[in-house]
This record gives sequence, structure tokens and C-alpha cells, in this order.
Amino acid sequence: MVTVRNDRYVIPVKASNKSDIKGIIHDTSASGSTVFIEPAFSVEANNKIRELMIREAKEIERILRVLTGRVQEFGLQINENVYFGTRIDLAFAKGELSYQMDGVCPKISDSYVVKIVEGRHPMLNKETVVPLNIETGERFRILIITGPNTGGKTVALKTCGLFCLMAQAGLHVPAKHGTVLPVFNDIFCDIGDEQSIEQSLSTFSAHMKNIIHIVQNADDRSFVLMDELGAGTDPEEGSALAMSILDGLNEKKCTVIATTHYSDLKLYAMKNEDMENASCEFDINSLQPTYKLIMGVPGESNALAICKRLGLPVSFIQKAKDYLHNDDIKFEEILHNIHKNKARTDRERHEAQMITKEMELMRAELDEKIQRIEIDKEKQINKAKDDAKRIVAAAKQETQSIIDRLKTIEEEGGYGRRLNEINDLRREVNTLGKRVFGSEDSEDTAFIEEIPVTDETKFKAGDTVKILKLNQTGTLLTDSDQDNKVVVQAGIMKITLTVNDIVPVKQLKSKPEPVVRVATGVKRPDHVSMEVDVRGHTVYEAIEVIDKYLDNVMMAGLHEVSIIHGKGTGVLRTAIQDYLKTNPRVTSYRDGKQGEGDFGVTVVEL
Repeated sequence: MVTVRNDRYVIPVKASNKSDIKGIIHDTSASGSTVFIEPAFSVEANNKIRELMIREAKEIERILRVLTGRVQEFGLQINENVYFGTRIDLAFAKGELSYQMDGVCPKISDSYVVKIVEGRHPMLNKETVVPLNIETGERFRILIITGPNTGGKTVALKTCGLFCLMAQAGLHVPAKHGTVLPVFNDIFCDIGDEQSIEQSLSTFSAHMKNIIHIVQNADDRSFVLMDELGAGTDPEEGSALAMSILDGLNEKKCTVIATTHYSDLKLYAMKNEDMENASCEFDINSLQPTYKLIMGVPGESNALAICKRLGLPVSFIQKAKDYLHNDDIKFEEILHNIHKNKARTDRERHEAQMITKEMELMRAELDEKIQRIEIDKEKQINKAKDDAKRIVAAAKQETQSIIDRLKTIEEEGGYGRRLNEINDLRREVNTLGKRVFGSEDSEDTAFIEEIPVTDETKFKAGDTVKILKLNQTGTLLTDSDQDNKVVVQAGIMKITLTVNDIVPVKQLKSKPEPVVRVATGVKRPDHVSMEVDVRGHTVYEAIEVIDKYLDNVMMAGLHEVSIIHGKGTGVLRTAIQDYLKTNPRVTSYRDGKQGEGDFGVTVVEL
């Protein structure tokens, strides 16, 4: 069996047989019964191994030196990466802590105002802890908290101090939005029992040692937290000492929160405008603290009430009352009434909050209903628009059909004998217009009468007018502009017209007497020129002008007219003559002769 001692291979041999093997002894067992010998024949081999191990160590050292030199070139960047990596890790740790404790970012105050809204100590279970609401530094600088033991006074002190430190360290705090915390230069604490047998310090001495340090070093930028101020000595002397300490800190304008059991301090705080009382609520029925901090109300003693509920004989309790001063009894009765009124006020406030929540829910439901109504309204408007589009499309189709029939009548001629058919078509157009513009009137609706148009007639928005081409009424949306144009609302349609296309009308209370008219034929135009000039028009415009002109010529009974189109490139001349080829009213046409305009004129025979 071979083993290793001091990096050399050896064999274990009983101490009694060590002389049987020549070699070097490197070690012995703890009992001394075994020695570890390096045989003489293996010394050279072990030396070689040792030499190789030394060379290996030197090579490792050389490699590490080379690598270290290369890394050293990037030393600045590595240090920066370590720094920023640490900052990032800290930021993530802060975020994780805030997430776990449902923290918020407090508002930082410049005026040393401490306001905690539903704060929770981070070490307590957030599901069961009673939230803390406390404030100081705005209306008053010193807050004195009274109440029974285990009521939550010390936890309130620690929560305030811890929240300030967390905020100054850049951490979120487990509270609600609205929490305000300042940045203090110093936070002094005197919390807990610091008595020491080794240093011969009693409870009172330990407290006073801390308080002396606080009084000597605190200033207007300090936050002072003192638990059981003045405790550990005679109550009267302790109360007097506590009041003098608070006076000194108030003169230095320190922000202070202190807890106490002394009744004298309750009255002292009520008389000083820079101080305020607070109390930890206690439920006499269950003999348990509720851990709720009540601002503005000093705490009750509750000692006699607790003893009575626990079963102490009534005679003992009455005897204790006899030993109390009348002023103490009256003060406790006043505190009791204050707490009763405060409880009633809290209940009423809670009921008001519930009513407010119900009203907010009702308002939310109403807002939702209004939103649904608006959506339905939008749907109805869109549906109406779609219906209007369909009506207009159908009207266009029917209008085109009427136009085609009129063209047929025009092509076939015989205006006089087909006048009845033309009137039927006119009535169809009127009916179609009423259906499109929604202005079809019944016998019981109001009637209108046209107002003669003069040079002084002015069209203003809101006037009722009649659209001559459609024989429909509408309402002006705009005044007449410089171009004598207006926008008319006729049913669901908005139309831009000139003032020549409309006449003002007025409403009549009764239907006017019908006027009987007898058609004797088609009225001819008063005067029709023997020629029409379409120079400067586009092909489409020229054809439209010529078409209307030929209508008037036919009704005037003329047989030969001239169309002046100019020479130019010949495009307009060709288009007009192509149109004349297919026009049934035209018998023949030719270019103008010399003296008639040559190729710039087309002479038409009807």
C-alpha cells in the first residue's frame, strides 16, 4: 500500500519493523504505531516528481502573471463594469423589495413634514397588520402618543423612523400614495430598555444617557423618536422632566414623536400649539388593543375598567376611585366622552364613504349606459347614412331612366302632342325629389308662398327657400358669399347653389286656393340667335351648350343655324360634327363658305 506524505510517495510500516526497510521516515501516525517511510530505491523517483511539481507551479505562476497583465490593460473598464453591475444589482434588489411589500414612492418634502398613509412595518405580515396613519411637522412639530402597553406605540415610532431612512436610501416604503417624507440630517432614537449591569446603568440612567446625547446634538433638521419618555422614576418628577425635555427640543425646532403613560403630558400637549396628542385605540369589551392610531385625541387610562372586567371586586375599584383626585376623574370622563364622539364620527364617516362609493358605482353605470347610447346613436346614424346612400343611388337610377325617356321623346319629336307625357315625367321627378329630400307634405302640413325677389333681397342663414330646379324647400346654412353662392339643407342633402336657383318663401297657415291653368302648348323662347359661339369651351362643355341651343332652335322654328367653333387644331370641329351625325334633329351640316367663316364655322340644317 502506497500513500503520500509531504508530496512524496511513502509506505506505512509498523514501528517495530522500521529497521527492516532502508529509507527516509517522513511521518508517524497519531498513535505512533505506524511510520511512513520513503524507500531508498524510490528517493530518486520522488525527487524527479518533486522537481516536476516545482516546475509546474512556476509555469502556472508564469501563466497567471501573463493573464493578469492582459487583464490589467482593461482594469479601468472592469472596475467600471463592477461598479455599474453593483448599481444595477442594487436597483433590481430595491425593485424586488418594493414588489414584495407593495411599496410606493413617497413624495419628498422640503419642510420636514412626515405624513404616512396606511403604512405597514416591513417586518410585519402585510395581510394581517393594521395600517398606520400618522403625520407631524406641518401644523405641529411634536406628537405625543399615549395608550396601553402592547397597543402599538413603539411600532409606530419604529415605523416612522424606518420609513424616513428607507426613503433617504432610495427605497420605496410599504404605504399608500400620498405618503410624504423629508430628508433629515440626523434621526435620533431612544427606544427600548438599555439597562446594563456591567456598566451599573439602571433603566432610567440608560434612557437619560441617550436623551442627553440627543439634546446636545439635535437641531431643526433632526428627527427625534423617544419611547416612554420620563419612565423609570417617580411619576411626578418623570412628568416634569419629560416636559422640560420637550420644551428644549421645541425651542430647537426639532421634529419629535414621543410615547408616554403620564396624564400630565396629555394636558401639556393640549395647551401647547406646537404639540399634538395621539392615542392607540383599546377595545374595552374584548380587552384587546385595536392597533389603530387616533390623531388629535389623548389616550384613556382604562386601568379601572380593565380590572372591573377581569373580575376585581367592585369595592376595590370604588376605593381606588376615592384615592384619585377629582381633577383626574373629570379628565378621564372628558377623554371617555371624546372617544365616544370620535367613534360615532368614525362610523358616520364610514357610512358616508360607503354612500360615496355607491354613488361612484352608480355614476360609472350611468357613464357606461351613456357610452352604450352614444354607440347605438352612432350605429343609427351610420345606418341612416347607408339608407340615404341607397335612396340616392336608386334615385339616380330612376332619374337616368326619366332622362332616357325624355331623350326618346326629344328624338321622336312632337312636343305639343306629347306634352301630357312630359308632365307625367315632371311629376315623377317631383315625387322622386320628395322621396330623396324627405320633404313630402300631407294635406295637413304647413304650406308655402314664394316671395318676389328684388335687388334688395338678401339671403341669410336660417331662411327658408325654394329650390327652383327641384321644386323643393330647404333651409339656408350660410349667407350668400361674393360669388352669390349659398349652401342649402334639403332633407338629408346639402347642396351648393347660386341665388338665381332659389327664391325665398314664407309659411302659410292654410292651403292657398288652387289656380287652374290650362296648357295650350309649349312656350317658345322670346328670342333665339341664328348662331352660337363655343370657342374656348372643352368638347364636353361645347356639346352641352350646342344641345341646349338646338332645343331652343327647334322650339323657335328655325331651320338653319351656324355653330362657331374656330379653326385651331380641328379637334373641337371634328367632335361637334361627330355629334351632329347622330343627332336626329339635324338633317345635314357643312363647313362654312368664304364669307361665312370657312372651316371655323359649321352650318347646320334642321
